Amino acid sequence: MNVTGSSIFDKALDLVESIKRDTFVRKLYFAKFGNSDAQLEVGKMYLNGYGIDTDDNAAVMENDRKAFYWFFKSSEQNNAEAFFCLSFCFFEGVGVEKNDEKAICCLHKAAKLGNVDSMLKLYNIYVAKKDFEKAISFAKDASENGNSVANYMLGYSYMYRDEIGINIEKGLKYLVEAAKSENKNAQSLLGIMYFSGDKLHQDYKKSLYYLEKAASKDDILAISTLAMCHENGYGTKKDVFMAIYLYNKVLDLLLSTDSKSFPGLFEETLSKIAKYKDFEYIENCIDSPVVFYYLSQEFIGFDKEQNPEKYIRFLKKSAEMGYDKAQYELGKMYETGLHVEKDIDKAIEWFEKAGEQGDDGAIYSLLYLKDPDFFKSNNHSKKD
Repeated sequence: MNVTGSSIFDKALDLVESIKRDTFVRKLYFAKFGNSDAQLEVGKMYLNGYGIDTDDNAAVMENDRKAFYWFFKSSEQNNAEAFFCLSFCFFEGVGVEKNDEKAICCLHKAAKLGNVDSMLKLYNIYVAKKDFEKAISFAKDASENGNSVANYMLGYSYMYRDEIGINIEKGLKYLVEAAKSENKNAQSLLGIMYFSGDKLHQDYKKSLYYLEKAASKDDILAISTLAMCHENGYGTKKDVFMAIYLYNKVLDLLLSTDSKSFPGLFEETLSKIAKYKDFEYIENCIDSPVVFYYLSQEFIGFDKEQNPEKYIRFLKKSAEMGYDKAQYELGKMYETGLHVEKDIDKAIEWFEKAGEQGDDGAIYSLLYLKDPDFFKSNNHSKKD
């Protein structure tokens, strides 16, 4: 018997659901007999929406209540992770009324039982409360458990928090330990400090060592600083094309993340690429249609350098790579004859490409070009 692709997919889904069901039934059995770990896992499954439509608010609330119940049962046997999960429930009001005081109490119990996540959470809570002595004590407890995040927190605190007393030697020790454990924040911070000479003696070789490690983990500030090293020849051979490639990567990452965490970096990085407009091979260093689009905007507008040739060149590159915003803008250029010879057929071609991706402006422009009376009749009917 032949099995179609959709049948295989359906069978796979059924198998996954069957495994989940069996797992839940088995864990629930042991949970009812008092197994603390099973109670914890049942709680997690309820919390993650097991067996319900997660769009059904009533069902979600019932699952949350069950999750809290099983976390509580597990915590009665001093399960550290169960206390951590209970703290989440109290903080967020999951299955129980919100209560920050009880949440913090649960974190303390979990930390006392050795739960590192609770120690890190308490560090952040007491930093926010400006009780740095307590914050540091929890970070040290987590550090003694070999946690690289705790080592980074301690390193940063001793480097920059006056409230606990700056201690460069201690800070460096913790940061290096965190960096050895592949903590990208520690690697990035060390690279930037050695690059700038802030807190540490400026050392471009050491800076490159740490920056390259953090950059391989897509750390935006590390990549940006590494680009400056290649652009100016700091600690390495000057390589402008590598710098442009890295600046492009920064822009790509900023476009796919919360750029508000890096105010001004997008515009600053874009201008660094734009200043190399005379390099004939700049295109070979950029592989993002969105970056090409924003680069095109650097050469048009009242507060930008006016260079229609560069504007069109980068806009076309972006449009050809499939970016709908560029395709629409290129269509408008051909429709109006701005910077190019007016060509309605080409305008329609680019509007169609953008319209296929759901660009509203392109769709309306197509309607107008193909049937100008559409809007007239629409406006007339509205007036009537």
